[in-house]
Amino acid sequence: MSESIDPPKESAPPRTPSHDRVAGLGLLSLSFSVALGLSWNAREAATPRVAQTPAPPTTEGLSGFPTAVSPAGVLDAARRLTERDQFVGMAFSGVKADGTLDVNQGGSARFVFRSLEGQGPEPEREYGTLAARRYCGFQVITLDAQGLAAQPDVSDADCRRAIEPLPPPTCTVEAVWNAGKKKGADPLSAANIEYYRSSSGPAWFFQNGGISLWLGADCVREMTPEEARSVSGKRVPG
Repeated sequence: MSESIDPPKESAPPRTPSHDRVAGLGLLSLSFSVALGLSWNAREAATPRVAQTPAPPTTEGLSGFPTAVSPAGVLDAARRLTERDQFVGMAFSGVKADGTLDVNQGGSARFVFRSLEGQGPEPEREYGTLAARRYCGFQVITLDAQGLAAQPDVSDADCRRAIEPLPPPTCTVEAVWNAGKKKGADPLSAANIEYYRSSSGPAWFFQNGGISLWLGADCVREMTPEEARSVSGKRVPG
């Protein structure tokens, strides 16, 4: 019985200099791309994003301006004037009993927005240097007789003082006023109203003459001064 003999295996063709050259160029191209990406990331880290100069005041889209502005209704318009995307509070002075402002009679509003840690515009610094720390910058948008305007951005705010963002309000300024009237507030005189973060969560503050009132986010639940204590030095910063 004869033994079968396996045919010899074909050997791989020898590598040619052109093959080695193509492989070398591929590795060189890959290394260059990686180095370019690292260089771009380093440049981005060393180049601060500086806040834009605020535009002049505008009255565009302000329903009821100037004698009957619904202040909470201005929130979306205020948000569009800032690069900061976290809403942290709003304060109104001179609010009439119908929940509106007459800016010609001294009524005004403030809306405050901030950025999360390490996001948004940063302070200017020398090119090639890294930020000294992470910032939680904020910006105030104001409404007065001139219109709605962004104030200069505060880019170097310390994150240790940053306030947790607020949800949009779920009730109206007029509802807050109605709660004040039940406590004896004078509907013929204006009030100060704020929406802010308390130690118990989102809250409203109402003040009219000698009447002060703190309400939960629903404008119904009355809060004690301790429950309504602000998480920062001011109820609405800025």
